[in-house]
Amino acid sequence: MNQIVEVKLTLEDSGMWRIDIRKNFEEKNGGGWQIFSEWTSAGVHHALDIARSMVTVHPGQRTDL
Repeated sequence: MNQIVEVKLTLEDSGMWRIDIRKNFEEKNGGGWQIFSEWTSAGVHHALDIARSMVTVHPGQRTDL
């Protein structure tokens, strides 16, 4: 099963939020893991909304293959 294993929000010195989602993939989707990252200059609530949308992407969707 594909699985989200980490959700990380980091407030950078510039005031930007970095959202990192680490996802493990099952073998039929290439196996291994990938970190998806997004940035926002809006507040923490918006960063959380972005994180929520990132964890609901299609289970097989990845950008590193």
